[in-house]
Parts: sequence; C-alpha cells; structure tokens
Amino acid sequence: EPLHAAAVAGPLQRYTTLREQVEARVELLDATLAGLDPSRLSAGVELRCGDLFAADVSSADVVFCCCVTWSVSIMQRLAAKLAA
Repeated sequence: EPLHAAAVAGPLQRYTTLREQVEARVELLDATLAGLDPSRLSAGVELRCGDLFAADVSSADVVFCCCVTWSVSIMQRLAAKLAA
C-alpha cells in the first residue's frame, strides 16, 4: 500500500495542478469572450472547451485541439471519431 501511494502521488499531483490550470484558463476565456463585441465575431465561429470525445463535431468544418501530449491510442481514437 505505501508503495502504491508513493507511485500514484506524483502523477496525481501533476494531474491536479494541470486541472486547476485548465479551469483557470477556461474562466479567463469565458471572461474574455463575454467582453467581446458580438458584432465583431463571425457568426460561424464557435469556441468550445470540453470533452472532445463527448462533443458532436459531425457538422464541423475545422476542429482544433492542442494534442501535443496525447498518446498514440488517443490520437487513433480521435482519428476514428473525425473519420466517422
């Protein structure tokens, strides 16, 4: 049990830190978007922050995501989703 706890502690702390950073950036993005003049935005552009695998992107022309840290298996899953 102590060995397991030690093995999990580092990644868990990194995950927690990253999650907090992402949540802070989402709040900043929301605040930024709320302050924009809607007449200056393209009606066809939609910015989302969420679970890409749960989102319906079937009608999207362009999907951008930052995936530099994703594993090969996640990239394959994404490719399959976008090809469907």
